[in-house]
Amino acid sequence: MNTEEEIMEAHAEEALHCAFRHIQEKLDIKTGDFASMWVEREKWDSIRDWLVSYQKAEVAFEKSSSLEVSK
Repeated sequence: MNTEEEIMEAHAEEALHCAFRHIQEKLDIKTGDFASMWVEREKWDSIRDWLVSYQKAEVAFEKSSSLEVSK
């Protein structure tokens, strides 16, 4: 079973891959071969963690907004 953290990490990984693919499509690049060599793991992990943090903040904000509406 996946934890909420693991699910958020998967969402962040998918978002990163989508961002690279979007850029490649705009540049009419046919493969992701160069991107896979270019990516620095430490930076990738840092951005992934930042996106996970964003998701947690988004969920917390949504929950707090829901509480405000229900009062």
